[in-house]
Amino acid sequence: MMRKTYKCSLLALSVLASFTSCSESESLQQANLSNDKITFQPSLDNSWKPLSPSSSSRAAKDAANEEGPIVVPTSYGKPLYLHSLEQDGIYIWSKDGKRITRSGAPLEDGEQERAAQTRGAQKVNINEYGSFGVTAIYKEGNTNVSLFQNGGNPEIAVATPSNNFWGIQDSRWPNTGEVSFHAFAPYNANVNSPLEYTQDIANGKTQITYTASNTDIASQPDLIVATNKGSKSKEALGLSFYHALTAVTFAVDKNLADVIGNGKQLTKVELRGIRNQGTCDLSLSGTANVPSAQWTLKDDKVTYTFDVTDKNIIVGQDDYALTLGDQTLMMIPQRLDTEAKLIVTLVANGKTEEYTISLNGSTWEAGKSVIYKLSSKLITVLDTNLIYYDNSWNNFDKDGQGVFYQNDPRTDFIDYKDKMGVYIVNNKTKELILGNKYVYRGSGWWYIDGQGMPYNTSNLTYFFYYPYSKETQNVNLNANTAEEFFKEKIDNHNKKIITDQDDLVKIASADLQVGKGSFAPNGRITVQMKHQVGVAVLHMPSSQNGILVFKDDSYTYWYGEKRKRPQQGTNYTAWGIDDPTGQYFPSQKFTGNIPCLAVHKKVDDYRQWKRFSFVVPFGKTVKFQAEADPAEKRIENDWGKLFDISLTPNQNNPVVVQTVECDVPFTKIIREYEYKGSVETFTAPADETYTCNVGGHKVHTLTIIKGYSTKEERGDMPQVNIR
Repeated sequence: MMRKTYKCSLLALSVLASFTSCSESESLQQANLSNDKITFQPSLDNSWKPLSPSSSSRAAKDAANEEGPIVVPTSYGKPLYLHSLEQDGIYIWSKDGKRITRSGAPLEDGEQERAAQTRGAQKVNINEYGSFGVTAIYKEGNTNVSLFQNGGNPEIAVATPSNNFWGIQDSRWPNTGEVSFHAFAPYNANVNSPLEYTQDIANGKTQITYTASNTDIASQPDLIVATNKGSKSKEALGLSFYHALTAVTFAVDKNLADVIGNGKQLTKVELRGIRNQGTCDLSLSGTANVPSAQWTLKDDKVTYTFDVTDKNIIVGQDDYALTLGDQTLMMIPQRLDTEAKLIVTLVANGKTEEYTISLNGSTWEAGKSVIYKLSSKLITVLDTNLIYYDNSWNNFDKDGQGVFYQNDPRTDFIDYKDKMGVYIVNNKTKELILGNKYVYRGSGWWYIDGQGMPYNTSNLTYFFYYPYSKETQNVNLNANTAEEFFKEKIDNHNKKIITDQDDLVKIASADLQVGKGSFAPNGRITVQMKHQVGVAVLHMPSSQNGILVFKDDSYTYWYGEKRKRPQQGTNYTAWGIDDPTGQYFPSQKFTGNIPCLAVHKKVDDYRQWKRFSFVVPFGKTVKFQAEADPAEKRIENDWGKLFDISLTPNQNNPVVVQTVECDVPFTKIIREYEYKGSVETFTAPADETYTCNVGGHKVHTLTIIKGYSTKEERGDMPQVNIR
């Protein structure tokens, strides 16, 4: 059996160019290789979906978790409660409450979970890792052989990004047979690393040994792994990476003061009796592109100590997240035994209080985050302002001053008026606890049917949709995301277009937002709602162009001739309307689809703009036009008839903006001629009265009717042919 061990460090996160794979001279296995290069299309899923989970299986969940929080006795006559708040994904938080990577970089999705215009499972950019290690195994006869070799020995190759794919220098597919790939990150050759990699080629495995340091917590990595198999191809092979560890943090509720009193300082948190060394056997599972990762732990146990004295955490003042950023523990998935304990230390008036809480039977699962939150409440309520309206439409495009335009007339839910639907699911049994009740916000709390919203955070998952409907919803109780949970509702909602959206109530009825409850670093439930529809935006700048002066016939563009749009300065000059501060807008006498005014902004005496919004199901096209407004006496301000204005939002482009101007955006045109001593031709665009001027003096008036002219003399008439 041929094995080779490699060290890896978290330092790999910020390095791209310094990694190279085996050179051609060190060689890949050269026999029977094709000319097709091996490339990968990796993605990172912020959840864990193995067919065969680690030894910390879901079936081994402890009774304490099934029954609720852990009861913590006190000397004050009332107990405290330790809530184990568990959620899918690795959640690492900065001090200002934003999600970050293990290396401290902000996540790509804007404000992390807020205002993210995404659908489906949460994804994180794998480029943060810079590179990943790869083991490749294929068969020669009945023998497993490493595709990547150095001097005849198995070698771990390094994949790095190039354009839209990831590749390994000089790597090529075998001409025949399948290759099994095991991928992992972070990976490099640093000897001072918490990660070691050993290839077990004969048994088709890569073994990853990890030590979760209790003296250098900041060095603990966010280990990700992937497996897949493939054969010779010019296409990139997909690699779905999953988080292989568990993120563990701690928090306290301000309501502790209800039991132990105000003013005490929390100074220390300890996690004792934890196994921190183990080996993960990484191999293919029975499901394509989903790894099997079996952890075997050593018996050695350590203590993790967090001295938070300097944070000046005073009980009763606020909810506190005790460990953030690089103090988030990245732990090996495991079932905790009788030695596992959480100790919380408080100090008041020189006296120390210590609360020791057994974690026996608690389970840490790969790809999950756990917040241990100490509270005085067995069951608590959902706090105010923690269900966030999706403002992503208002973070789309900017004006000339670099300020985002308001594309959504709504920026928040309206107290006591807006209702949303809520479903509560037991995330252990997948049973529906509460179905299609309405929720509204008011007086600092969220209410279900007028009652406070309780939650037992160990067992329940919350799914929300907006706006509320009394209609029965068919939901997917096994869903991991709100989009999956409400898929049928989303599909049905997006079959129709609401044509009249001219006020806040109507446009809200056309919208559809969904969200799933998650835990903030202080243990509070938060919900970021997400639009499941797009929006068409009509941008209407004001105009002062009363008269346009042309030196050519390009003005016929506005009268239906197919030619290039005239440009100011090139084809014409503009005269302002008589009132220097007067501005006109395209008509708002909409026909057919009627949008809602999102904003009307006056920049100064000469510039204003309006934005109208219309909610559109993804992939559907809507057309807009307006009749001339009789109240506008200066100009015929109808639009959308001469030039089609149709917009189609989709999931990749949920906000589509079109600038709107009048079909004929001027009060008058002047066609200017220079004397050439020859006959000039004037193209009359419409049946109107035209005035001829020479040297600034009106000399002739022509009334053009149905292709012929009558004339009324006003002096010498220059020779002009009317066409």
